[in-house]
Amino acid sequence: MLLDRILSVLLFCAAPLLAQDRPIAFIPEFKINPVSGALVQGNGQTVETLRERFNLVDERGSLRLSAVPGETAAFQLVLPPEPWLQIHLENPSAFPCTLYQVGSVKVPELENRYFPDLLVPLPGNAPGDRFSMVKDAQVVPAGSAWQVIWVEIPLAAQTPAGEYAFTLRISGEKINQAVTVNLTVHGAALPPPRLLLDLNEYGDKYLYPFRKSFSPQELARLEQVVFRMGRDHYGVINPLPYESQSGEAREGLVPKVLNYDLLHPQLDWSEFDARFGPYFDGSAFADGVPLRHFYLPFNPDWPAPFKLYLSDREQYEQIWTAFAREYIRHFTEKGWTRTIFQVYCNQKPGKGNEIPWNLDEPKGVDDYQALRYYAELTHRVFAANARPQAESGALKVRFRVDISHFYCDEHRGNRDKDFRVNGGDKILEAVDIWVISGHSLNGEAAAQEARKLLAAGKEVWIYSETPLIAEGSPRAFQRIYRAREQEWSGFMAWKSVARELHAGKGSDFIFYAIEAGGEKGIYPSLRLKLLKRAIDDTRLLELARSRGAFTPAESAAHRLAYQTGDREAIWSFRTTIHERIFGKKTHE
Repeated sequence: MLLDRILSVLLFCAAPLLAQDRPIAFIPEFKINPVSGALVQGNGQTVETLRERFNLVDERGSLRLSAVPGETAAFQLVLPPEPWLQIHLENPSAFPCTLYQVGSVKVPELENRYFPDLLVPLPGNAPGDRFSMVKDAQVVPAGSAWQVIWVEIPLAAQTPAGEYAFTLRISGEKINQAVTVNLTVHGAALPPPRLLLDLNEYGDKYLYPFRKSFSPQELARLEQVVFRMGRDHYGVINPLPYESQSGEAREGLVPKVLNYDLLHPQLDWSEFDARFGPYFDGSAFADGVPLRHFYLPFNPDWPAPFKLYLSDREQYEQIWTAFAREYIRHFTEKGWTRTIFQVYCNQKPGKGNEIPWNLDEPKGVDDYQALRYYAELTHRVFAANARPQAESGALKVRFRVDISHFYCDEHRGNRDKDFRVNGGDKILEAVDIWVISGHSLNGEAAAQEARKLLAAGKEVWIYSETPLIAEGSPRAFQRIYRAREQEWSGFMAWKSVARELHAGKGSDFIFYAIEAGGEKGIYPSLRLKLLKRAIDDTRLLELARSRGAFTPAESAAHRLAYQTGDREAIWSFRTTIHERIFGKKTHE
């Protein structure tokens, strides 16, 4: 019996597999719709038409990958729609490996058609683990043509160079296959990411769906998942700590004010410290590095009410000064001086406030002058209260503006809205962080002006809607490639979380706070993984150029391939980039 089993294994290993009998695996850029089997925005291409040319699994059942310490390698395993399939991970060295099932979501704007987006992690990543498929009709609709598993291998920066291997054994009623993943880790230092993601959200809405059913301890654990998910994808979760229009501080996101004398505030920091302290001192993260940036609650209606601005400007500013003093004292005592704390005014005229200006997305001179006032007030009150800190350094407080009308052709000639005519750049010279809309920065004149801001030591971020669910994967890559090419500080998603599964076309969320597969929790989207992969690409390309392995002309051709969706060129890049840098084949 044992001899027969050994012989069968030997015969299996010796006999080449026909193309139609091999397991199917694709590069991350091939976004497969599990329901239909079609390549999203793929001009009619399907799993069946792609597998002949683009299957990563060779005739021996092997899949070769290559990576650099600090990079996350990934591929997609495409399986038949057997609901009782199991994946047995044979990973003797316990190499990091995470498996997600790609869930399908309806897009209401596209007649409720299904598209791949939600990623549901399959539990366990230790040697010998067996993974079952997700059995949730909301995520894996009946009649789906395929099951797609996103497999990722996140490499720590300290990963030793060498050859690694693990095997995925796939078994079910009608299938018995194995994929041996051979991973080459090269001994090189990957440059740090030069471009980051700002995952903006209005308050802690990522916790809203769970407040009634989760304990405070469970909510704290879930919030850690959110912030760590941001860090794992080169991002920063940035919850606005006040109501976006009224300016009222959001409970739990600011210290409690214990008295009514705002000129001498007494603040209770206990809950705030327990909640956010680990993110500011770095203890919440595996690498020990604190959160890069975080909003402060200062705005035209907090800590002083805007009515006081209108009636008694001096006292209004004194209250700002008093609260700034308390923040500086407490944060420096805690040693929270490595995080950049942002002051940002989000209000526009309308219900809920008496503010006459468009402070978010300013449009004219009055708006610019009001923002200048708050920028200078921020600098003044925090500088006036600052005191030398021999051990922990000075607190970093920066004023930020989000602007959509920045050298826009749409407003050329309109003196009320034209940033150039009105001298917006001169009025707003006190602004430290510029978050500029994508449609503004598409023009070369605007890009040149933004680069002047960078040269002056300012941060410049591009903001827009998040990649759409129904877009092909290369579109997500383009956003990152373009932003990095222009040397912007990062990409800002103006909203980040969906609180229901079929939440829309995806323009205003990049992860989910929902129940999926029977578990309530925080789930990444496929689009978030693609943005991370694109940022890793920018790091690889920087390494390649430093070694003379990628010329400017080749870089331009690479960007064009993702712009046009050239599958052959994208496949060639993904499967040969490490070979070109290090001179060793990674795919045959």
